[in-house]
Amino acid sequence: MKVCFISMNLFSYGGVQRVLSRILTELNKQTEIEVNLIMPMSESDTNIFGLDESIRIINYFDFKLDDRTLWGFICKAIRRFNKDTGILENKAGRKISEHVYFPGAEKKKLEAFLSKEKYDIVVGVGDLFAVLLGTIRERLSCKCIGWMHSTFDSYFREKGDQCYGLLGFSKIQFQKLDYVMALTDKDVEDFQKEFGVKAIKLPNPVNYFCEAPARDISAPIIFVGRMMKNHKGLDYLVEIIDKYHQLEPKRRFVILGDGPDKDWFDREIQKRKLEEVVDTFGSVRNVEDYLQSSSLLLHTSRWEGFGVVIVEAMMYGLPVVAFHNNGPDEIITEGEEGCLIDRFDCDRFAEKMREILSDHTIYSRMSECANRTAKNFTPDKVTKELISIMNNH
Repeated sequence: MKVCFISMNLFSYGGVQRVLSRILTELNKQTEIEVNLIMPMSESDTNIFGLDESIRIINYFDFKLDDRTLWGFICKAIRRFNKDTGILENKAGRKISEHVYFPGAEKKKLEAFLSKEKYDIVVGVGDLFAVLLGTIRERLSCKCIGWMHSTFDSYFREKGDQCYGLLGFSKIQFQKLDYVMALTDKDVEDFQKEFGVKAIKLPNPVNYFCEAPARDISAPIIFVGRMMKNHKGLDYLVEIIDKYHQLEPKRRFVILGDGPDKDWFDREIQKRKLEEVVDTFGSVRNVEDYLQSSSLLLHTSRWEGFGVVIVEAMMYGLPVVAFHNNGPDEIITEGEEGCLIDRFDCDRFAEKMREILSDHTIYSRMSECANRTAKNFTPDKVTKELISIMNNH
């Protein structure tokens, strides 16, 4: 089986990049499968997540229209304006969306390459590449699949996303695909209901494995995530840290992650005089070392397609406290691996953290349950599931 994935740059930091690198590496180990990858990349990129070096990579920029040309500049400007305003989300706008987002020259080059390579399956990863695949699907003889790594609403209803303002156009293109893979039961339901497409659940795998973690209930509390205020709920995170600090002033917090709002977060921590108990480390490669040295994971996202860091923390026996959300609701059973808090009750969040971390019996039970549940998401299990889906659908 010859499979091609069209994806974002996997040589950049991010949870999806880390997950995809692991899955494609596992998939490429199968003797009956040849994996190719098309992604945008530059000469300075480095393979930070250990993607299998034997996987053939084709630069997406080889197909893409140069933004420095007049038409390329115009298309880029319209795309940028649309994702902030949704101006193309109407009947007239849908007619020009394809030309602006996927110019004919780009599609012809990509279509010619895919046809020449005679792939059995082509997978568009994420909203925009799945839509792109839909626009050329009728001229390809292979199976075409969309692989979603976030929620339906975040892809198509969240202002600022690449496909914001393209809901109607995207629906038409998605319906041309053979099926869509989504992370949770809720995502499967949403894609089937909103787009009328066949959707199949495929969760993300954990990157680490720990047989029997030894937990320290007094260790620091940890947050891991891209430092984006709105998406990751950094405003809630600051509020929760402050409230918990008032309850337990000696407890330390470890914050891992970088992003556009990291400076804002640091300023808020200083403003509330919490810098003595909050350590921020930016992006790190040895996340597992920090997880092993922590007691509890905080997950404060406003939306989350899955939240692989939840499973990674659970693998090391960390209970998780999170707001109700697609991903957390799929992974955590209330009171077992952790707790789910109604959005966005920061007082209740802090109280639950204290309840878990002040009772050794509750903590030990949750820690064992978290580790046991996480083992359902190992790379080999998820890869076998992916192969089964591709073979049988």
